[in-house]
Amino acid sequence: MCGIYGFFDFTQGARADSGILDQMGNPIAHRGPDGSGVWADGPVAFGHRRLKIIDLSDQASQPMSNHDKTVWITFNGEIYNYQEHLTSLKQKGYRFKSSSDTEVILHLYEEHGIGCLEYLNGMFAFAIWDKRKQEGFLVRDRLGIKPLHYTEVNNKVIFASEIKSLLAHPDISRAIDLKSLSQYLHFDYVPAPHTIFKCMKKLKPGHYIKISNGQTLDQSYWSSTYPENFKPRSESDYSEELLAILRRSVKRHLISDVPLGAFLSGGIDSSTVCALMRELGGASKIKTFHIGFEESSFDETRYAKQVSGYLGTDHRSEVLSITKARDLIPHISDFLDEPFADASFIPTLLLSRFARKHVTVSLSGDGGDELFAGYPTYQAHAVARQLRLLPRSLIGWLRDWAHRLPVSDDNLSFDYRLKKFMDGNLESSEITRHQHWLGSFDGVSGKSIFSKKIKEELGDFQPYRIAEDFYKTCPSRNWLNRILYCDQRFFLQDNMLVKIDRATMAASLEGRVPLLDREVVEFSARLPPNMKLKGLITKYILKKAVKRYLPKSIIHRSKKGFGIPLAKWFKADLKPFLLEIFEPGKIQKEGFFEPTAVSKLLNDHFEGKKDNRKPIYTLLNFELWYKKYAKGM
Repeated sequence: MCGIYGFFDFTQGARADSGILDQMGNPIAHRGPDGSGVWADGPVAFGHRRLKIIDLSDQASQPMSNHDKTVWITFNGEIYNYQEHLTSLKQKGYRFKSSSDTEVILHLYEEHGIGCLEYLNGMFAFAIWDKRKQEGFLVRDRLGIKPLHYTEVNNKVIFASEIKSLLAHPDISRAIDLKSLSQYLHFDYVPAPHTIFKCMKKLKPGHYIKISNGQTLDQSYWSSTYPENFKPRSESDYSEELLAILRRSVKRHLISDVPLGAFLSGGIDSSTVCALMRELGGASKIKTFHIGFEESSFDETRYAKQVSGYLGTDHRSEVLSITKARDLIPHISDFLDEPFADASFIPTLLLSRFARKHVTVSLSGDGGDELFAGYPTYQAHAVARQLRLLPRSLIGWLRDWAHRLPVSDDNLSFDYRLKKFMDGNLESSEITRHQHWLGSFDGVSGKSIFSKKIKEELGDFQPYRIAEDFYKTCPSRNWLNRILYCDQRFFLQDNMLVKIDRATMAASLEGRVPLLDREVVEFSARLPPNMKLKGLITKYILKKAVKRYLPKSIIHRSKKGFGIPLAKWFKADLKPFLLEIFEPGKIQKEGFFEPTAVSKLLNDHFEGKKDNRKPIYTLLNFELWYKKYAKGM
């Protein structure tokens, strides 16, 4: 696990500037504290920050070349099936100086060209330069587990794992993309391929960019596929196949030359990963880590302890207090170089720091919800499809009744869920309703919060259009598969995986996600929808598959999520901080938002009229990001 950066400069007679490489590498030193390296040859320059995981010797350092130095690579990630390719490549006569997965990619490229991607199972982002063909490639893994950002400017293609590295290049502009800002308010993140900056892009998952003769070509090499028809099979057949696939995936993810552990929340996903780690990992106890909360409605400590006791893990737990959160929140943008409004980043970062004291690699259960329909929103869609049959007047009455319920500050309280559900506009398209349920602002509030000037510049821009267009391209006609398809492309990719990557790498910890192994992902796409959501039972086949490994109370407990008590904190300990950040004169001067609309959001929340924790946190993160990265541009 590492940080990569560099550029291809097609200016006539260009020579790479090693000083610029150093500037780009310093901001992402946290991604690779164990070593650094640079390589430059004419117009091409690669940099690398190394976190040692596989082959700890200097022979595995990067940037790395093949034997005759005609192919170079800088690579971030892990290739979990590299050992089988190492053996076959040696049999074909390829010489290895290391036992690293990086060198396996190099020789697979020599053997198959860019077709080597078909042979890789893992999480990865890398750049390759082929001197013989004078061609380069930027590559990102199938699900977007590892990040890769790039820009095309002044006859250059500049790339890096994180935006803060790109910002260190002198050719980069910091102009904000207002359309991306609008999307951020509606999604809580900026969806790929866009970034908050006009000049930068994210390489989409399952894509590579070919760079040749100063030209770039963006090409897809993988996407989810869904069968048109399902052959009749029993539930036991599906559950046994899934269990076998999960075993193989977890076994692959246990490969490491450094200490390894797991995050354990006590939910079915992380508990499944830990159960299989225990089965496959031998006699030694698994190290598991958990973050708890002082507020009971958010705390999962007892569930994590129950699973730990059941599996016999070496368990460690820590509590996130208001003091720790208060100290961390003002500095969130140090770790996130785009506005990012998932508050669970805070406990994930603290959990990563906590785990890093004991291990260098940690497995988690991320991805299970998006593959096997684990979120309450999928249940909500099933209910909404039935409620749409009711008279509009009755639906309107239900909406009015829901908004008369008292406001609760608890985690996923009944009133919060019901109000969010009824505000989802049951008559809108499924994907628009879905994004509204997940995001902080809807189409109306997302426009009204902007200043008059920004509204005029945005015109009739439709922030949900990117999701609606993707929804239409889904190869499945089933509504659940289409929502899952979009969640993998948007919420999983640009929210969950960004969170786990930035939080773990900020702590110099490698985070692995075995439920997002290629084999697991492709199996989930082949599953009949009713094996994922059966009636209102979420993760149906996963629960069947792991029933022999976990207590029934863990398998069938309600999903709690990884939220934090922002609603309560905003009314008390963090209120002075919010009033300072959102001082009306400052908001007016910045020019993005309407001060009176922002003040109303705050006051309604402070007075208990509405639960505005999500929109307030979304605006707060933009303000913190703007202050650090873009103010005064």
